[in-house]
Amino acid sequence: MAQQPGRTARLPPLNPLRAFEAAARHGSFTRAAAELHVSQGAVSQSVKALEEHLGDRLFVRNARGLQLTPGGSAYARSVGEAFRDIAEATAGFRSAPRHAVVTIRAYTSFRDCRKIGGQAAIAICG
Repeated sequence: MAQQPGRTARLPPLNPLRAFEAAARHGSFTRAAAELHVSQGAVSQSVKALEEHLGDRLFVRNARGLQLTPGGSAYARSVGEAFRDIAEATAGFRSAPRHAVVTIRAYTSFRDCRKIGGQAAIAICG
C-alpha cells in the first residue's frame, strides 16, 4: 500500500496516545498503567511526551489527582472513538470468511493423477 506523503507526520506517536486514552478513561495514571502493564511513571512520561507533541496540556495535575482540560476532554472523546473504530475493524477483519480460489490449467496430455493440497485434496486427471 502506497503511503501518502506527510500523512503519518501529522499523527502523534501511538504509544503515548494509548497511555493518554487509558488515563483519560480511568482518570488515573496508576489505573492506566495497570491496564497497559507498564509503570505509572511510564504512563506519566508518555502523556507528557504527547502534550509536548501537541503543544498543550491535556490534564491538570493537582493534589486530588488528574483532571482533563477542556481540550483534553474533547481530544479523549475523539481518540477513544478512533480506538473503538480500530477495534471494530479488527474484529470484522478477523471474523470475515476467507475463501481461497485456486485455478489450475493443464495440458490434456497430462495423464498422471496427482493430489494437490492437504485436507481439501484435489485430484487432477487428464
